[in-house]
Amino acid sequence: MTRKDAAPALLLLAFAAPAAAQTAEQDYQAGVAARQAGDLDEALGRLERAAAAEPANADIFLQMGLVYLAMSRLDEAEAAFRHVLDLAPDYADARLGLARVARRRRDRETALAELDRIGPGHAEADEMRRQKDINASLEARLARLEATLPQVTRAAAR
Repeated sequence: MTRKDAAPALLLLAFAAPAAAQTAEQDYQAGVAARQAGDLDEALGRLERAAAAEPANADIFLQMGLVYLAMSRLDEAEAAFRHVLDLAPDYADARLGLARVARRRRDRETALAELDRIGPGHAEADEMRRQKDINASLEARLARLEATLPQVTRAAAR
């Protein structure tokens, strides 16, 4: 192949990579919009295409985790959030996603551990911490009431 023959092929290659990146970005944006609109199947399809084109993009996998969470596909949500942390170990939103997965599984200990790994100043994590404190207070009150129930029952029986 001569230099002259290779020029069109090189020109095509030069435009193919940016076009693929643009398509991945379009799929990502459309996937986020579909997730926010509640069209989870469309969101997942778009985000999967974006992830295939940009497998090192943590934001795409975070959004996929949120879609899986909304679909109650907790194992897949957890895997997506863990993949985000493999790509970006300090990504607080992925830790928050893991806390949400744990909370949905009623695994309070794991949810709290994930929240503890997120520093203060993250609005959603701070809100979950406040909810945790309220729940802990309510649980303590309930335990005290349950402890006094036998005494009240005995007194009422007299």
